[in-house]
Formats: sequence, C-alpha cells, structure tokens
Amino acid sequence: MQQPNQPPRAPMSIPRAPMRGPPMQNPGIRGPPNTMPPPPNQMRGPPSNNVNTGGAILGTQNMRPQMSEQQAMSGPRIRGPPNSMPTQRGAIRGPPQNVRGPPNALRPPMQQQNNVRGPPTGISQQMGTPRAGPPQQNPPSTQGGWRPAPRASAANISTMNSGQARPGGSFGPPRSQGPPASKISGGPPQITNNGSSFAGPRPPSSRPPFIKAQQPHTTGQQQFQSSTPPTQQFQAVGGVAQQQDLAPKSEPFTDIADACDKRYMRCTAEKLPGSASALAQSRLPVGILCCPMALDVDHESPLDVVNFGSTGIIRCKKCRAYVNPYVSWVNNGRQWRCNVCGFVNEVPNSYFCQLDPETGRRRDVDQRPELLKGSVELSAPGEYMVRPPQPPVYVFCIDVSTTAIASGVVDVIADSILASLDKLPGKPRTLVALITYDATCVHFYNLKASLSTPQMISVPDISDLFIPLPDDLLVNLTESREIIEHLLRALPKMHNSDIDSQPIVQPSIPPSGVGPYPTQPPYIKNNRNSSSSQNGPALGSALTAAYRVMGHIGGKLCVFISSLPTCGEAALKPRENPRAYGTDAERLLLRPESTGQNPHWYETRAVEFSRLQIGVELFCTAQQYTDVATLSVLPRITAGQLYYYPNFTLKRDGQKLGAELVRALSRPTGFEAVMRVRCTRGLRVSAFRGNYYIRGHDLLALPNCSPESIFALELSHDDQTPMTTDIATVQASLLYTTSSGERRIRVHTMVIPVAHNVQDIVNTADVDVICNLLAKSAVDIALKQGLDAARTKLQQKCVDIVAAARSAITGAPTSVPAYARGPSTNQRLPPHMQQQYGGPPPSSIMMGGNGPPTNLGGPPSSQANPDSAQSALKLPKSLELLPLYTMGILKSAAFRGGTDINVDERSFILQRLDNMSPQLTRYFIYPRVLPLHMFLLNASTQQDKDLLPPPLNLSCESIVSDGLYLLDNSLQLTILVGANLHRDLLETLFIGDLSSDIGELELKPLISAEKNNHQQSNHLYLLKLHNIIEHLRTDRPPYLMVDIIREGHPTKQPIFLRHFIEDPANFPGGQFTYKEFMAHIQRHS
Repeated sequence: MQQPNQPPRAPMSIPRAPMRGPPMQNPGIRGPPNTMPPPPNQMRGPPSNNVNTGGAILGTQNMRPQMSEQQAMSGPRIRGPPNSMPTQRGAIRGPPQNVRGPPNALRPPMQQQNNVRGPPTGISQQMGTPRAGPPQQNPPSTQGGWRPAPRASAANISTMNSGQARPGGSFGPPRSQGPPASKISGGPPQITNNGSSFAGPRPPSSRPPFIKAQQPHTTGQQQFQSSTPPTQQFQAVGGVAQQQDLAPKSEPFTDIADACDKRYMRCTAEKLPGSASALAQSRLPVGILCCPMALDVDHESPLDVVNFGSTGIIRCKKCRAYVNPYVSWVNNGRQWRCNVCGFVNEVPNSYFCQLDPETGRRRDVDQRPELLKGSVELSAPGEYMVRPPQPPVYVFCIDVSTTAIASGVVDVIADSILASLDKLPGKPRTLVALITYDATCVHFYNLKASLSTPQMISVPDISDLFIPLPDDLLVNLTESREIIEHLLRALPKMHNSDIDSQPIVQPSIPPSGVGPYPTQPPYIKNNRNSSSSQNGPALGSALTAAYRVMGHIGGKLCVFISSLPTCGEAALKPRENPRAYGTDAERLLLRPESTGQNPHWYETRAVEFSRLQIGVELFCTAQQYTDVATLSVLPRITAGQLYYYPNFTLKRDGQKLGAELVRALSRPTGFEAVMRVRCTRGLRVSAFRGNYYIRGHDLLALPNCSPESIFALELSHDDQTPMTTDIATVQASLLYTTSSGERRIRVHTMVIPVAHNVQDIVNTADVDVICNLLAKSAVDIALKQGLDAARTKLQQKCVDIVAAARSAITGAPTSVPAYARGPSTNQRLPPHMQQQYGGPPPSSIMMGGNGPPTNLGGPPSSQANPDSAQSALKLPKSLELLPLYTMGILKSAAFRGGTDINVDERSFILQRLDNMSPQLTRYFIYPRVLPLHMFLLNASTQQDKDLLPPPLNLSCESIVSDGLYLLDNSLQLTILVGANLHRDLLETLFIGDLSSDIGELELKPLISAEKNNHQQSNHLYLLKLHNIIEHLRTDRPPYLMVDIIREGHPTKQPIFLRHFIEDPANFPGGQFTYKEFMAHIQRHS
C-alpha cells in the first residue's frame, strides 16, 4: 500500500479476474419505512391501540412483514476468506476503469451502502453485484474521457434564481438531445396526464406530449441536478472498503426540473441557516407551509401521473424518500445517491439508463416526469393498500330541533345538498346516508331503491342507541337517486310539527347553490314539546349513530348544529362567562371542556373517527353560545373544517351557508390519506400545525384532504447530526385514494440553498410566510398560557428579528421602509398592495362629488416626519413589513384583548387562523380598505372589471363621511356607507330604508340592472360594484359574505373600525399607534 507521504501513483489498469462464488442476484432489499429523526410527539388525544386503519401508511409499515434493521440494511452474503485482505483488486465486468487520486482518501463506512459479511474480495463487491439477464452495455466514452457532472452549490442556485446564465453557455444541453431507442435498456414508466398516455422515446426534434412548454418561473423554488461520474476510488481501511467520488465541483444543470410550485410548498426564506448557531443569530422562524392539493380545481390530478409497473416505485432503501429530479447518478447510472440521506441505491435493471457523457444526466430524463419535475403523482401498487380503495361516502347529520327549523337553516341544508348531488365525486360508486336528530330522538331513513317513498325510523333511546336496518341506511346514490331527492324536498316539513301551520316557503337554489332565501323565518306558534325547545339537541348520540353507519368504510361526515348540545350522550353545559373576557381566565374557555361525566368525549370520538378514515365537516349555525371550543376538536383531529355563522339569520347568512356547503361537497377530495415529510440529514420537523391526527412520530393521518388543507411545518437543526450539505431538501409525500378509486402518491420535492451568513438569510426572507408561522405558533401559546402571553411572545419575536436584521446589515446601505418615510401619499401601504393595484392613489379626490379634497394617503405630517423614530429604523427590504404585520396580528380578532369578542367567535377565528394560507393571512392581519365612491364614478366601461381601487391606510384619518368603503379581511366583506354619501349613488346601489341614517340597507341585485340599458351611468356603477365583489370572491376559497353598515350604527361601526390597526385600541397592550409601536421596536432592538 502506498505511503501517505509519497506522491500519488499513476493510474493503473485493473485486470479482469473471475469473481469468487456464483453470480448473485439483485438483493432487492426492503428498507425500513422511515429512519429520519422524529419530531416531538404531538399526538392529539389518547393514542389509538388499533393501528390497522383504513388507509395505508407511507413506508408500508402495515403492509409487509417487519424486518429487523440489520436484515433490512444488510447486503448479499459474499463468500471469501474470513480474515484476509486481498492482495489484488477484483475485476469488474465491463471495460477497464482508472483509479485516480491519493490512495488514502476515504469515504463514509460502507454500511451506508451495502453491508458485506467478511472482508471485501474486490472492487466488484463495492460497485454492485452482476445482475442476472442480458449483459449491460459498456459505458460510453469520448476522446477526452468522461466529463464529470457538476455538483450543486448555494451560490449557483442563487445565480439561477436571478435568471443569469452561466458563463460559456446555457444551463444544460438542448432538450432536443434525447437517447435513441436502442440506447435505453428498459423503457420509461407509463405516464398519464389528464387521460393521455405516453410511452417510449420521443422524437428527437419534438417535446414529449406530457411536458408543458417551459415558462420563466417566478413562483417556483430553486432547482438543481447533481450527478456523479463513475470515476471513483476505493481504499480498504480496517477491513471495510471505502469509496470516494473524485468528480470536481462545478455548477449544476438547473433547467432540467420544474420547481415545486410555491402554492404547494413555501419556505420562510430562500436560504436556510446552515447551522444551529446561524439560526440563533438570525432569530427567524424556519418552516414550510405545505398545501399538497393546492392546485386541484376538479377531480382530475393537475400533475403528471407515473406508473412504474412491475419495476416498483423507486425510493431510497434507507430514508424511504422517493426518486426526484435532485438525486445524483453514479456508476454510469447503475446507482443513485439519495439527496435526502446520501445513501447509494441500486437501480433496477428495468429502470436503468446510461448517462449522457456530455452532461452526466440520464438520457431519458425528458421522458420521466419523476426526474424532471419537483411535483409528480405516482400510481401506488397493491403493497400500499391495507384494503381495496373504498367508494366515497357522504353522511349528513342534521339538527332538526325547534331552533333549527324556526331559523330556516334546514331548508338551506336540504336545498344545498339537493343542488350538490350531481357534483358529488365518485359516481357511480358514491354512497349516501342521512341522519337527523333533536333533543329526544335520532331519526334514521330507509333509502332503499326498491321503495316508493323513504321511511323514517325514530329511535327515542338516545342514551343506549341501536341502529335499525343497518343494511338499508347507506345506499348507492345512483340507484336511490329518486328516493334521496324525495326525502330532501320533504325534510323541512317532516319536522315542523311545532311550527305554525302556514307552509314554509322553500327557497329555490340556483345551480351555484346560493340564495335567494326568505327574509323572515317561520313563526313558532306554540311548543307542544317543551323539553325539546328548552333542551339542546343530542349531538353525541347522533355522532354515535353516524359512527356505526359509516365506520366500516369511512368517508365524509357533515354535521349541522344550531344550539348547545345539552341532551343525550356527551351533553355539554354552558361555560360562557363574560366576566372572564379580557382576563387570564379566558384561556380556560378557549380550551375543550375537560370536566363532567364524559371528559374528553369529543376528543376521543374524533380520534376514533380518524382511525376509521372519517373526516368531519362541522357547520355551526347557532344564535347563542354553543361551546365552539369543545366542538371544534371534531374537524381539527379528523382533518376537516369548521364553519361558524354567529347569530345566524336566514336573510344574511343563508347564501353563505349554501355556497360553503356546496363547495365542501363538490371540491376535489383525497380519501384515506396520510402524509409524511422528510428532510435533509441534519434537519428535522419539530412541530406540525393544522388539522390532522399524528400517528407515531411523523405520520399525519388525514381522512380527507382538499385544496383548503394546509399544514405548517417548523424545522430545526438536529443537535446530534449536523448538516453538511450546501443544499437542503424537503420532500412531502401524500398517499391518498382518488374519488375514482385509485391509490396515488403525490410527491412534492423542494430544494433550498443553505447559507451561514445572517445577512444572506434575512435578505431572502418571506415576510408573508414568517407572519403566518408566527401567528400559528401564537395560537398554541394563547390556548396554553393565555392571550397576554401570546401578545408578549409576538412582540418579543418581532424585536428579536429586527435586532438580528439590523445587526446583520450594520454599515450596509439599506433603504428606509417605505411606510416610514416622507409625507407622500399611501407610503405606508405594503409594497404588494401598491404593485397589485397600480401604485399610490392621487393625493386628493372629491368625495361624492360635493366634498372638499381629502388626503387618502399616508399619515399627517406629524406622523410622517423623516426624523421620527420609525424613519431611523432601517431594515432589509424583505423585512420592511414585519413590524406593521406584527402590530396587525396583535390587534386582530384572534389576539386582541377586551370584551368585544365572545368566546365562540374567538375560538372559530383561532382555528381558522391555524388553517390559513399566506394569502389569506396577509389580508387578515392587514385588511384592505378600498374607496369605492370615486372609483365607481370614474367607471365608464366594463373592460376594467377586474381592476380594484388602491387601498387606504388603516387609520380613521383615511375615512370621510361622504365616502363609500369596502373592507376585506379574508373572512367577509363589509361596506361602510358614509352619512353624507351622494343621494344618487346611494339610490343606485342600495335598497332598503334610505331615509333613516342607521336604517338597514341591502345591495341591489344585479338582475334589476340587467333589465335596463347598460349604457346609463347609474347602472354602470352597480355593475362595477358587483364585479369588484365577484373578483374578491374568486380569490378566496370560502364564500365572502357582504355586510352593509351605515355610518353611526351603534353596534356595527365599532366592529368595522377595530380593523384600523394603525389607531390605538381600547385594550391593554393595544393603546399604541403605529408611530409609537415603531418607536418601541427601535428602542428595544
């Protein structure tokens, strides 16, 4: 063996030598399901002992016999002398290969590749055993030898993001260069995209059909490709053969993969801290927002679907990560190195393809979406299923108590379900059942197709419930369509025995499922069942009934409740205590009830629902206290959604309830889903946030997954395993069943460069994602420690981030935040608002045509003094809005103090905030106030219907009495009508009590304007206003209700004005103005 101090030897030619022992087959080792460092256990509720659930688990823990880690990771046994080192290197089947570099260069131990029993007998044992079948082709060669494929670096990815090409050419070879069919051993997998398929090599001069035209990516994540050439060196140390890659580092080919869209995965910064010390210095929260079905608009996947066939899904045998565009290929494509854990895996014969000698990439990369795009969908084989895919099941559990019938909510529910029958996914396999309940009975309905009319069976024993006719309650929608429609039309009248004998007007729902509805609820004449009206419905008994009806299949359970459930199983007691509002005792009201005869009953039932793959959609239409904090655990644990309509009235909330119910039933849904997130070695997921139930350590159980399902993942550095790579990889994989009955795996892979310089990290921060994570972490603090502790934590976190950012840019030229300098108009508006709406508004306009010029822009000169404290606060451009958004979180309805928000409303807002996307969070913490009066008066054509007026600063100084304003806070739309609004504009847009100063107003329907000539200016105003509202609604998943208030209204105007966060609020900790808050941040940072 060559001595360390001697110069390296010249490359030697390795002679052929026969292998010892018979040829060995591909071991086909099945690795353990997951070996990533687990995050802290965040199990909600008591753990379930039965793990054999309806959905398969990623990694196939429940599908295959368990193997010990030693058996799973060990390689094939190789015969050889037990304690002797070979004096001559073994031969490799194929052409001779050269060995370069110093002989003492080492690689990590070989147990990270294949464990070998006994000492190595030759290089062939490290390069992979000969495969059975036809011999493989020799590696291609050129005159100059192999051109080693470059490796990725953080600097190169930053250059790629800026759109600059590398010197000397483009990022990679032309896409027209593809391998001929004869060069590919084993064709590509079957690829499906929206019903089309493509197999085999594409023509050299055209793109394959499944590849979309390349567009400049403005929202994608960074991308790179790294391959390793077969020029490697081996050195035996301590009886274990080591391998070293001698390829020189160079820039990667970054144009071969479509990045994972930011709507799927979005990080807090474009560069991650490379160590725990860098993370502590930056003070930034590190995390990712993941919405795995964000771009699904119908029941067909928007991604390319790949079927690996008999080859099986290609994934790492150690960490179980899926193959993706960012893995590297070694040994001429016979092995691939995982970009998550670094393990070198063997490539199956049917998946093998040679590497291009010019680029180091596989020749068939353009024909394989899994190697080309950051987001792809894989067809799951049978080993990923515990049971065959089940049909979609929809069970409706409807409150038909006196309160619900009198409010008219049952009419809306029945008509909305009736309008959604054609939109339910999964036809003709869809199953439907309907259950109603009140304070005394649970009602079941026989919907068998052979019946002429539905049969209702009432079970009065709500304490010991039994299921009558268990085989006829859950029926096929296609077979029993007429019976189901008959029941839905008659349902409101079947339970109105306590209502006046006059017929209830049943509203007709248009195809969209939205209004109109009667303006007045039916009148309650006399109550023959006094206990039914005084006591709340038996919700617990109804949930038990639904549990037994659909538990053997799973599906979606839609629960409707109109009052506090005080009867039957799991009855609740009123806990509302207005005296506790604004005090530390309020946090006890925000937690689920843990006392009584059945403590934690709803939480335990929710865990059982999750185990049986049942997702709960809860619609609360209460007019009084309903204990939303306790009931909300049902959708939170079962990955459902909570809908809350405080003080429900048919006239105001009927359209919103109908539209949101239709959306919940018809939106794309993944059933029996589980999700797992894997990170680069050295990183780990420390916390999950959202609606889910966690199994084990890192497996999220999602009975239902939809485009509204979003999860926040907090990342941290592993203390025991430091991160050694320049590129961090985060891969989220969702295993689910489509509505058509196919088992799919949706894989999103995102790569993020790593930086150790704090300034590089803060300069690439995403303030929308940061504030989203800060708000969601504050939700947990509010529930555990109280609202005061949450506000204190938010404020201190803002101070820490600002201090770290200012320290990082000390001495560097930075711009003063736009919202803190100069008296020019609209300067404190966030940049995204100014760019989105076409720049700042004019300095002065005429309000309503009869008022004096009024400034709509920034604060008065006393607050916009350039020498003030906020002007001296210099921050990176990426964090300029952080103090403003932090103040918005502190004064939002979720965390503001005082007694003006009841506990049910706050519980709903906290849960909705925990499931908001960055786009919704942006306008929740800093709402938009749009001046409509002059914008409507200037509207002359319909071509500009998508344009919005520039928003105003959130200060009362921006509001005048002769104006008309629209407020958007991501939850609803509110129109403020000034007391001195021009009379013609008032009569054109609204109907109602126009003479009174505080009379109720309604927006005039658009249909009345369509009957007249559209060229008249007054009807153009109404058309323009409706276009603005529809534009805002299309940008939101939930339905935005429009509430119209008059200036001076004693109860509604204070609710409108509490969104003006730049003014002082009337609760402890919220009395500061924007100027005072900026001075506080500067003083403490």
